[in-house]
Amino acid sequence: MHTCIFKAKVVELCTDFLYNLKISDFRCITEVSKLTFKIAKRIIYLRKEIKLSQAALAKKIYLSQSQVARLENGKSPLAESIIENLAKTFHVPEHYFHICSKSTENDAVLENAFVRLLYNDIKTVQQLFEQKPFDYEISQEVKFRLLQVIYFYKKNEFDKGQCISDNYIPLFIKTEDDAKECSTLLKFYYLYMVELNFKENKLDICHQYYQLLLNIVTDKYHQARLHLLMAQASVRNAMLSRSLTEINHTISLLESLDSDFLLSSAYLTKSAIFIRLALYDEALRILEKSEAFNKKINNIDIQASIFQNRASIYTKQKKYEKAMKSYVEAYELVTNSHNQSILLISLIICNNKLKNSSNALKWIKILKAKNLREHERMILRSLECEMKLNEQVFDTSQINVVLNYFEEHNSYVDLKYIYSYLADYYFKQNIHKKAAVYYDKRERLEDEKK
Repeated sequence: MHTCIFKAKVVELCTDFLYNLKISDFRCITEVSKLTFKIAKRIIYLRKEIKLSQAALAKKIYLSQSQVARLENGKSPLAESIIENLAKTFHVPEHYFHICSKSTENDAVLENAFVRLLYNDIKTVQQLFEQKPFDYEISQEVKFRLLQVIYFYKKNEFDKGQCISDNYIPLFIKTEDDAKECSTLLKFYYLYMVELNFKENKLDICHQYYQLLLNIVTDKYHQARLHLLMAQASVRNAMLSRSLTEINHTISLLESLDSDFLLSSAYLTKSAIFIRLALYDEALRILEKSEAFNKKINNIDIQASIFQNRASIYTKQKKYEKAMKSYVEAYELVTNSHNQSILLISLIICNNKLKNSSNALKWIKILKAKNLREHERMILRSLECEMKLNEQVFDTSQINVVLNYFEEHNSYVDLKYIYSYLADYYFKQNIHKKAAVYYDKRERLEDEKK
């Protein structure tokens, strides 16, 4: 039979076959095709997880590189012999590369894990996430992986979570249809990514997830939570007008909801905005609102932040005794080492302003015992220099070290602080030219910041 006649016969047979298919049968074939394509994505992920190139995998499963590429594009069927070799290579059961039906039991397990993670019950879900998702249907596995990312982040195992987030999630969630399959969990995942990047001060990435969330979040509670996070991000970026708009919108959303935690957090954020705007009396009044809501839930972290904001107001007003009392109250509640260091630095600053060297030394000793970051160590050295200046001891070499460090790192806040106490020191020593130099440096810093 000639080739052209053979092709014509094949086309004719295929046409007859498709013509006689029911629509439901055709949909079934389409769905099978989609699942086959997703199983191909499993191959990509497993290959990358054990750091194999396509060529290296091809050798292990006795195929050419082009054949592996076709497998990973879902353009080539998975013969049983190929599945057997893939299973041996990746150390997974063979059924991992078959299309399987959803298990209601697995759905229940994933739902339970989701609820447990919401309530930060890490221990209960630990056993689940030590297992491999080989018995999950594909959409269930995607949910498993989303939960797994959040689980690792909550355990501060960021590298493990980021690896799944970067390499697995994009393979399976590319379109709106993909997202619909696990929309509730995806909201939770995006929201957690917003919070995580906010804590890491990666505000650009935070904003990207915020935009993704805005497209899918409809309930008022999560909308309010989002606006609160973005108001906080705007405060960090010194975009005070925008942050005030965001926080007012947050509060108006929350007034119709029963959420003392979010309302307390929102008023706390609003107080921080008013502190930045130098509206200290208004900031104190708003802090009282935050504290009133927090009394109903008694959240320690919020209470510590309330004390810290209050102390910041008193520091700005140069009421250092009051500020120290609030900083100590915050320090007694805080457990995070970095936050403790920030509070200790603030206590040393207050004691330096009051020229209380013995008290300053007490807090310096506690701070030195901590595992400090380089930036914190340099701040400590700067504060020690200030304390010595109060005692009329000028440590030129140390002052030059801290000045050089903060100038190299463009640390505006720290430089402004050092320029201020150096200018004041020289002025009191009647060395007015030197004082003028540092006053001028401080003013230029402020102009650059504006």
